[in-house]
Amino acid sequence: MHYRSLLNNFKKNDLSMSAYLVGIKHLCDSLASCNQHASLAEQQSVIVNGLPPEFDHIIQIFANLAMTNRSTPSLPAYTSHPPPQSFSSNQATGFSCGRGRGRA
Repeated sequence: MHYRSLLNNFKKNDLSMSAYLVGIKHLCDSLASCNQHASLAEQQSVIVNGLPPEFDHIIQIFANLAMTNRSTPSLPAYTSHPPPQSFSSNQATGFSCGRGRGRA
């Protein structure tokens, strides 16, 4: 319980981004060692909530991407249907004038 409280109250403050993320990872690892795992969504929430106001524009970009991804079908949705039948090689290519072998 102590690690989860530390995790939920962890702030970037004056830390570098790298040190901030390492700190969050350390707390998540500590939780896992106590058999209390932080979900990916919880980790993402902690990261976003611990950032200072100067990161608000970046947070907004990620929020917009998340909304776009929810409304856009995933790649498997695009690829789950077989492609349309291709034209066979003995169909007209559009270069023939209709008189034999391409003669005008």
